[in-house]
Parts: sequence; C-alpha cells; structure tokens
Amino acid sequence: MEGYLFAELTGQINSFFERAHKYGFSNKIHTVEETAKEADETLFLKMKCKQHCLNPTPPPLKPNTHGLRPRRHSYELPAVA
Repeated sequence: MEGYLFAELTGQINSFFERAHKYGFSNKIHTVEETAKEADETLFLKMKCKQHCLNPTPPPLKPNTHGLRPRRHSYELPAVA
C-alpha cells in the first residue's frame, strides 16, 4: 500500500486509527496496510463467487503439477516484461 500513499500520509492515518482506539471508537488498533490487505482479500474472495459481476475477470486456473508447497491461489498470473 505504501506505493500508493506517501509515508507521511500513511503515518497520519495510522496515528488517527491509534487515537480512535485510545478514545474508545474502535476495539483494536487498525493500520492502513492491514485495512488495505483485508479489503483486497475480501474483494478477491467475492470475485470467486459465480454470481459476482467481476467473476470472469480472474485469470485462468493453473494446473497443479508439482504440489511441492501450498499456494494461496491457483491462478495463472501473466508474465510482466
């Protein structure tokens, strides 16, 4: 997420989250990175549902031929030049 937000802005948002927790508006201290990661994972899980409008968007499934270690996903990602 830091590629999208400047470090100063990220620090300000994180300190806002800390103050919100301190004054009882939140049960735990959130961070920008944690919030962005959760949002990405939630969207990706929703996209896998057949009824979701973004379902055709994920890349094709990659065959699992080796099975050496578990992967987070089984999609074939495009090569970046």
